Amino acid sequence: MTPNFKSESELELCLLISDSESEMYKLKSLEFRQRFGVPENEKLVTYYSATYWPGKLFMQGWLYLTIQRLFFYAYFLGKEKKIVIRWVDVTNLSRTNSLLLPDNIAITTRDGKVCR
Repeated sequence: MTPNFKSESELELCLLISDSESEMYKLKSLEFRQRFGVPENEKLVTYYSATYWPGKLFMQGWLYLTIQRLFFYAYFLGKEKKIVIRWVDVTNLSRTNSLLLPDNIAITTRDGKVCR
């Protein structure tokens, strides 16, 4: 099934959006590799803006997903926070809700750690 464009300018706009999305992906992929030193053969599948809530304060950052691992990066008040979890270590993924942060994901690992 091919998309139907009403005009050539509509097609050009679609191609422009697609190019800008792929450029953003390339930038995020480069940023991800620099932050975590990940080898080229571990491809970035997708990324999301995310929040990590270890206790009283939450940290806004980026969640990066590859086939093998989940990565989180944040920089808050002069401190870096990096989390790397292998998918084989994840025992449970669940959606949770709270008043402050709706649509949370809780990740439980084999050693019983829970990341929200």
